[in-house]
Amino acid sequence: MYNSAKSVFWKVVIIWMLFAFLHYANDMMPNPIFAFIGEKENAESIFSHSKMNFWTYLIVTVAEFFIFRKKILDVGQFWSTRLLSAVIYPWFALTFWMTGSALNGGAEPIRPIELSFALLSNVFGAYLTVRLEQIFDGVKFRNATRWTILVLFLMALIQYISFELQAPWWNYFGSN
Repeated sequence: MYNSAKSVFWKVVIIWMLFAFLHYANDMMPNPIFAFIGEKENAESIFSHSKMNFWTYLIVTVAEFFIFRKKILDVGQFWSTRLLSAVIYPWFALTFWMTGSALNGGAEPIRPIELSFALLSNVFGAYLTVRLEQIFDGVKFRNATRWTILVLFLMALIQYISFELQAPWWNYFGSN
């Protein structure tokens, strides 16, 4: 099945690798698409990392669908679960990352430690999200729940697109 222990491991690795690629792609190969879904030049912010988490999960989900589509018993359930995962993954990764800062008293850590913790936060966030996906795959969502997930996903999509085009004044987005 597409959510065996082996596939969970590989999905987390692929999520992490795609995130790392999107993080540095625009630096290596300047491109409007990489700047939009990855990190724009000189735009290091919490928002840009959350946005990359969101797009990473969505890209991996599309690939997963095409690879395993013949094994998917309920396509609607698959997409409801994966859209919910795309919404929550950035928040899980952010929660893990912020815990490192909290344990450090909010002080700026030494760069290699912060970078290591940032990379691990993406791995732990992806792992937790993929494991929750396994549970949600076995839960039959009601139509109201599916619609709620779709609305949450569309709200996240609108925010990641809109705020990439024009960041609001909040510090979450870095300096303007």
